[in-house]
Amino acid sequence: MALSQEMRDKLGKAKTTGGGNRYTDGKYLLEVEEMRLKEAGFKGTSVRTRFIVRESEPILPDDFREDDGKVPLPPIKPGVSFDVVFNLTKNDMAYGNIKSEILALFGADEATTSEEEYLTTFDRCVSAGQPTRGMLIRMETFRRRIVNGDNRGKWYVGANWATIPAAEGAPNEPAQVLTRRKASAAAPKPAPATP
Repeated sequence: MALSQEMRDKLGKAKTTGGGNRYTDGKYLLEVEEMRLKEAGFKGTSVRTRFIVRESEPILPDDFREDDGKVPLPPIKPGVSFDVVFNLTKNDMAYGNIKSEILALFGADEATTSEEEYLTTFDRCVSAGQPTRGMLIRMETFRRRIVNGDNRGKWYVGANWATIPAAEGAPNEPAQVLTRRKASAAAPKPAPATP
């Protein structure tokens, strides 16, 4: 699949950001199951990454309540899969959001990664070969109050993506990724997250 030149230009020039989905508060270790580009679908062109939760922990205080008094959902449990979808057609922030995710997967620095290098990496990530399948990444949610628009004053939950440092065993080295791919192929499919 090929993106329009306009979308490729936006991808290359995007600054990293951390939002775009309805995240469940928590601190996570995630394994990539697949990353796909869906062009001109029902809701436009989007990038979808399906993750399997390997570790999760709560980050909100036990007494935290939503504005309506409800207790927020607990973090997604290990062994469960969920999707992160960035709609490139309807949300310009999506370009920076997917860039944050991809750069963190590869331990790349936005300041030293050229547009061409990033676009080449993006193309590989969404290709049929699925080079990110089996890679690990950390994700931690954060909350901020929305300051403008119809949702002013409501909570916004975003995500910060982080590379797993080599000091933690270099889990994204090819041999380790291949081992996880083989284990995942032999294991039963994870249950999908339910809201």
